[in-house]
This record gives sequence, C-alpha cells and structure tokens, in this order.
Amino acid sequence: MRSFCPIMLFLFMALTSTAQPWMNAPYLKIRRSADSLKLTNFYEIQKAFNRYERKQLRSGKYKDDILTEKDEGKFAGYSQYKRWEWHMEPRVYPSGDLTLPSTTYRAYENYLSSSYAPSRNNSSIPTANWVALGPTGTVSNGDFSGAARVNFLRFDPVNSDIMWTVSPLGGLWKSIDGGLHWTSNTDQLPIIGCSDIAINPHNSQIMYLATGDANGVGSQLTIASIGILKSTDGGVTWPPNSNTMNWEVSWGRNIYKLLIHPTNPDTVYAATTNGIYRTINAGTNWVKMNDGQFTDIEFKPGNPNTIYAAAGVHSGGSFYKSIDAGLTFTQITDNLPASNTVARFEIGVTPADTNYVYVVIVKQGTSDFYGFYRSVDSGDHFTLRSNTPNILYGAAGSQAWYNLAMAVSPMHKDTVLVGATNMWRSPDGGLTWTQHSSENGGFIPYVHVDHHAITFLPGTDAAYYSSNDGGLYKTTDYGATWTPMNEGMQIAQMYKLGVSPLDPYTILTGHQDMFTQMYDGTDWSIFCRNTGDGMECIYEYDNDSIRYVESIKGRILVSYNNYPLYNVVCTYGGTGVNANGSWITPFIMHPEHDSTLLVGKAQLWRTTNGGVNFTQVGNVTGGNTYLLSLAYANSDPDYIYAAKSNRVFVSTDGNTFQDKTGILPVGSASITSIVVCNTNPEKAWVTFSGYSSANKVWYTPDAGDSWINYSTGLPNLPVNCITYQHASNDGLYVGTDVGVYFRDNSLSTWQSYFTDLPNVDVQELEISYSIGKIRAATNGRGLWESDLAVPVPTALTWEGSISSDWNNAANWNPHGVPTILQDVIIPDVGSPNFDPVVNVPGLSCKDLTLHPGANMVVPEGHGFKTKGE
Repeated sequence: MRSFCPIMLFLFMALTSTAQPWMNAPYLKIRRSADSLKLTNFYEIQKAFNRYERKQLRSGKYKDDILTEKDEGKFAGYSQYKRWEWHMEPRVYPSGDLTLPSTTYRAYENYLSSSYAPSRNNSSIPTANWVALGPTGTVSNGDFSGAARVNFLRFDPVNSDIMWTVSPLGGLWKSIDGGLHWTSNTDQLPIIGCSDIAINPHNSQIMYLATGDANGVGSQLTIASIGILKSTDGGVTWPPNSNTMNWEVSWGRNIYKLLIHPTNPDTVYAATTNGIYRTINAGTNWVKMNDGQFTDIEFKPGNPNTIYAAAGVHSGGSFYKSIDAGLTFTQITDNLPASNTVARFEIGVTPADTNYVYVVIVKQGTSDFYGFYRSVDSGDHFTLRSNTPNILYGAAGSQAWYNLAMAVSPMHKDTVLVGATNMWRSPDGGLTWTQHSSENGGFIPYVHVDHHAITFLPGTDAAYYSSNDGGLYKTTDYGATWTPMNEGMQIAQMYKLGVSPLDPYTILTGHQDMFTQMYDGTDWSIFCRNTGDGMECIYEYDNDSIRYVESIKGRILVSYNNYPLYNVVCTYGGTGVNANGSWITPFIMHPEHDSTLLVGKAQLWRTTNGGVNFTQVGNVTGGNTYLLSLAYANSDPDYIYAAKSNRVFVSTDGNTFQDKTGILPVGSASITSIVVCNTNPEKAWVTFSGYSSANKVWYTPDAGDSWINYSTGLPNLPVNCITYQHASNDGLYVGTDVGVYFRDNSLSTWQSYFTDLPNVDVQELEISYSIGKIRAATNGRGLWESDLAVPVPTALTWEGSISSDWNNAANWNPHGVPTILQDVIIPDVGSPNFDPVVNVPGLSCKDLTLHPGANMVVPEGHGFKTKGE
C-alpha cells in the first residue's frame, strides 16, 4: 500500500483573482469582497475571459504566429487561461465550484481506508511494475530545447553543489553535483505546488516550503497554498503538524517568496497574496505583519532589520520598506509612479553596494514595461533609469503577471539582469539594455522562454541560472552561452501519446508548451515544433513514417516519410472542419483504412484521402458545443461513438447518429472518454470527470439503448481516459487524477494498478500488444510503462467449437479475436463445417499458420490482412 503524506492536498487549484485583466472589472461581472483572493465561480471566470477575448478580437490584438512554426496563443495570457479552462471545466461541472479539486486528497485517503484499497486487494491480477520512459532532462531539436517549467533555484548554504528546484506538477528535485543530475524524493507524495524554499543557514537539515504555485498564477494549474511546511531532515519528510498556517484551499491564497534571517534563522518572512507574515519561533506560529498582495521581499544586505517588499500582481503595485525587522512597513512613493497605474514590482539588491535598491515596474492594464528605477539610499528615494525598450515583451505580448525575475550581480553593483518572456542585461544600472536570451536563438543565445527566477551561483557573477518554462539553464560565461541543466528531471506535462503499430518503442507525445516530441526507444527529440502545445498523435497502420499530430483546437498536421515538413489537414478559426474545436480536439483513424480519419469539432467530419477534403458525417446537434471523444468499433467500423461533455451519440451505419445519452449522469458529471469492445460493436464504456462519487464509468451492452453503472471500486476522483485490452476478457484500464485502475469480467470491482507510478494525473493510456505493455502519458511526470494486467497470448489457436465465425472470441483458444499483432494457428479441424470464416470485413492477424489439411474462408469483398507470414 502507498499512502499520501497528509500534509499536502493533491491539487490545490484556484485562479487568483488579480492574475489577468479579465479577472477584474469591467469583464468580471460580480462584486468582490474586500478579500479579493476569495475564489469565484468557474463559469463567471469563463464569461469574463470570453468578454475580454471578444474585445481583443475587435481591437485586432490577436497574435497567431503560425508562420514562425508556433501556435501558442492569441494575446498575453490566452494559452495559460485555456490550459486552465481545459483542466478545470470537467472537474467542476456542473456547479463551477473551484474548491472541488481540493477534495482529491480526502477522496483518495477515503479510498485507501476503504475495502477497495490496495492493501485489501485479493485480486488474482499481477502487480503493476511501472517504469519511467522519459523524457528525463532536456529535449531538443538542435535549435530549441526544454523540459518543463521550474519555479526557482535554491542552494545549500554551505555546499553550493547541493541545489533544490521544483516543477509545479513534477514535485521537488534535488541535485548534489551542481545541477548535473537531479533526483526526486516526492514520487509517493501528492502533486505538490511549491513557490519557494528557505534553508536554515546554520543547519541545512531545517527547511521551509511554501506550498502552492504562485509563479504559475494564470497558468494551466494555479495551485492555491495551504501554508508553509517544515522539514527537519533535509527535505525527506514534511510532517503534517509543521503547517501552522492551516490555510484553506478555498481562500485562494498563494506564497511568492520566503526570506530567512541570516543570523537568527528562527525568524522567517513570507510574502503572500494575503500579506507579509513572520515567524520568530521557527514556524511554531505565523503572524501577519502587513496587509496586501505581496510578490517579493528582500533584506538589505548586511542589515536584516531593513526589509523591502513589493505588492501587486495586476494592479495596485507598490513598494514598501521596514526598518524594524518587519514590525511596521511604510509605502515609499518618492518619484515612483502612482499605485493605480502599476501592476507589479520586482526588487533587486546587491552586496556590492548595500544601499542600492533596484525595481522593475510593470504597467497596469497591459503588463508592459513601465520603467526601471534605482535607489542609492536604501529605498528612500528612487530615480528613473529607463523606460525603453520594452524588456518585458514577447511574441504574445507582455505577461509579467505570470513571470517576472530580476537579479543584480553580487560583485558589480551596476550589472542587472531582468527576465520576463526573454532575459535582458544592463551593464550600467538600468540605463541601457541588451537582449540577453532569445526564444528563437540565432545571434542571441537561445534560452527557453518565460523566466521565473534568475539566480547567481554563490561566489561568482560569471555563472548564473534561469528557472523558466523549459526547466533550468546555466551560463558560466556571463550569458555568452547557455546549457540546460535538467538531466534526470522527468517533469513533462503531457496531453496525449501515440505508439507506432510497427515499432512499439517509437512513440509520439503531445506536451504543454513543449511541442510534439518523439521517443525512439533510447532518445527523445522535438518532432514537431509547429504544434506549440502538442495534442493528439496518430501513426498510420501500414506506414509509420506517416504521422498525424495536432495543436490547439483541432489544427491537425501530417508528416510524410519522417521528413520534418508538414501538410495542414485542418485548422481552426474558419468554417466546416476548419472551425474551432475543443482545446484538445478528438480525431481517430479508421481501423481498416488508415487514410480515413474522423475529426470532431462541433460536428463530425470525415476524410477518406488523408485530409485532402472532408465531408460532414451525420448530425450531432445537442448538448454542449464541442465533441470531446470519438471511438470506432474495430469489429464493425460502421459503429461510431461520439461524445460531448453531456451527450453520447451512436451511429450503426457509419453515417447517421442517434442521441443515446439515456440515463447517463450528465447532469452530475462531465464525460471525458469512450471506448468500444474489440469484438462486439455494441459494448462500450464511458468515463466521467468530477467528484460525483458513484459516477466514474458507465457501460452499455447494446450501443446505448441501456446503460449500467460500472464504477464500483474506483475512488471519487476524476477519470480522464480509458483503454480496452484486445484479446482479453473485456480488460479495461482507466487513468485518473491519481493513478491507473484495472477491471475485467473476472472482477466485480476495479483494482488499483499503480505500483511504482508516482501520484500523478494520468491523461492517456495506450497498449503496445507486441511487447505486452501499457503506456501512460502524465501531466507532470512524463511517460511511463508497465506490463499488462493480463498477458497478451502469443498465439491464438482456432477451435471452431461454437461456430465458423472468425470474429467469435469463443472459437479461439484462449478466447479472444486475433489482432494485427497476434499470431494465429489454424489446425485441420476435420470438417468444413468448422473451418474459420472471415465473417466481417477488416479482420487481421500477425503470422498466420495453416496446418496440413486446414482451411480458412475469406468471402469476396471482406478481405483479410496479415502483418507477418
């Protein structure tokens, strides 16, 4: 049995109210309390974003950068919001209550103490044996590279070779060799958001961890904080009673930074979205010292009684100073812009001149560069150093509400680095700036975009690090060259995967912010940068050099013969098949004809020539706007299942659809995926997200005419995906927000199947039959594989004991209809009445062996395919 450390919630999801423009008037049409951090309803946020988007469209501010092989968004914050919307909407349906995901921890703890828990599991199925496939470290295509977002870097106070960083969905990581290799010790903890760590300078075994993900405000998952945790064993454990703040997830608070006193380490400060907090007794209790939304805090070097603090995220930006160790704070306004024009400040100090204080100021409303200011008298007075160029700007505009960083050289007081989308350097205290990194490479060194922290290596100013959306990068030559430092980190945030039908270790995976990537069994590479956010991936059956990949809202590309040029199959923003689809638009390949694809937008579209043209298939009007899941019946492809979040449509003739939602609990939970039995086209299963305890998987034996609840044994967690194991006794696997579960007809309940898999959100599952493996694409820990719960038979032998129908599983030993990856043996059964007849089109096998005297019948027009001999 594995259990959660009860100190952390699995996903503390919230959307901080001041994070983006649409979270304020005039877009958000509700009154907010004085505590503006209280969570609002999902649907109110969705409406506010839609209002803001319409305004941007009217003003011509859309930015669609497809020509530079990127498809990342329309305006600053677009992709971050859409990722968040995609993840949250099915989980909070139908109420819109943003506190629901915080119940994941409690639901899983209840599961572990229930009769269905792994420790009480007496099932005969074998134990899973999940192993990581990667990507570990940095993935590159020669010009561009990255792993996934990390928020910060912290050094051990005695040994700078010992370093700590965190991925918001991938956990806490430690290096003991200066960042050359990283390991995680939090795999069996819930996914932890972490915004900062403070390490006791006198005893590095004592550490403080700021929970939540303040650096990710507005990103796919904004993880609200439950407070500050303490470890006394160097980060190995974080006891539950160490969190004396005891914040509730529903408060929507976050902690941006921790600051530990250099000589009295029992005193720690926290800059939070609910004020500045201080403990003077090593975390026994925390006291709020000042109200406000604080994003940064710094000591005056050499004098910890003087503290500088910055407030504001999207509005009300202001600078504060304390000279009494935080007992009181005074707002400094001398020559600084008015708070009602400022979104945010970032502070920089340096031991090279302890009186110097720098601030980079973000403009309210646009998040553009307002100006760079300097104080030479410990923050009492400031002077403007520059307000051009716009050092905060990137391809999609400015997004300093999401990421902003500054560092001042510890040896040269006038050398300043600022990071936003890209990094900039000033050699003269902010008077002039040169771009220090580029999202496109070329004459300016490439470093992955969206810098969250810049950190100098102790004892030098030639070496420093960027913590950004692609991981950790290091320079040792003042920024002339950069090296990714992510080796060992498996932190990829995957949406989907696709496995070659010919080579089980050739795999495509779609990633958040890191394109479509390819694994060849040994190495990972960026396969298609055109996708920005990479989504679904599909190989053709007979020629795996033809690959379909996808980006947002159903923009599908096809690559031929492994050459990195792509034809556009369909896009979005237009009409017909080129209309908008859901964030991850479903598309599937016909089980017999790999040039035939179905694409689900608001309607269903079919191409029979690899995307040259499309025609609409039937009518799936009703329910919510977009299709979310599609499935063919392999045994009869005229059966097509199509699901929206609150509707299931079924076609039995390949052209016309009927609404077969029936008694499915679509008023209580949102549909996420659908799968069909490999041998019976009328047997299908539908999965549900959300927290409706009894509604996780439903089953139909008759193509939707009736439905049966099939959820027994599953925890009350969102179910994200389902896959069916061919040649099995209706073996099914589901991926949830915490792990994988299995069930077949020999079991009366679902069984856990997650041994050695980190506690992570599983987004898609696929089976490779030729090697008997199941793969899991996870949101935060990359790609994993395990042996199947039920081994795939190496060969099926014909018995004909029931009928002559090839497609009847009971005619084979062991029972199951052969697949394209299974060998078939046909003995001489002694009578033509028992010879196998290929009774439906499109049947197949791998190697086919006919014993002397044996026969098989393939009627005209049915066809039969063999991959082997």
